[in-house]
Amino acid sequence: MATQGMKRGIRSAQGGFTLIELLIVVAIIGVLSAIAIPQYQNYTQRAADSACKQQASAMLTPYLAGEITQTEFDSEINDTAACSGYGSTITHADDTITISANSTDGTGNDIVLNLGPKVGS
Repeated sequence: MATQGMKRGIRSAQGGFTLIELLIVVAIIGVLSAIAIPQYQNYTQRAADSACKQQASAMLTPYLAGEITQTEFDSEINDTAACSGYGSTITHADDTITISANSTDGTGNDIVLNLGPKVGS
C-alpha cells in the first residue's frame, strides 16, 4: 500500500516542443511564405489581365461591326469592373487596341487586342 501512495506523488514529465523545434518551424514557414506570396501576387495579376482581356474581347464584336463608336468602346472598357484598374489610356492602332496598365500603382500588364479588319474600312 505504501507503493501506491508513492506512485501518485510522482508526476510524469509534460510533453511539448523544444524551443529549437519551434524556431525551425517558424523558419520553414518564413521561407515558404517568401516564395508563395510573390507567386500568388503574380497569379492574381494574370487573372485580372485575363478578365480584362475577356471583357474587352466581348466588346469587340459590336465595335468591329460599326454598331458602337471608338469613344463608346473606350467608355465601355473603362466602365467595366474587370478593366477598372487599367486607367483610361486606350490606344487604337491599325490592327490592335492596347489598354494600358494603370501607371499609378505600377502593376498590371498592357492588354493588347489584335483586330481583324473593321467593317466598312
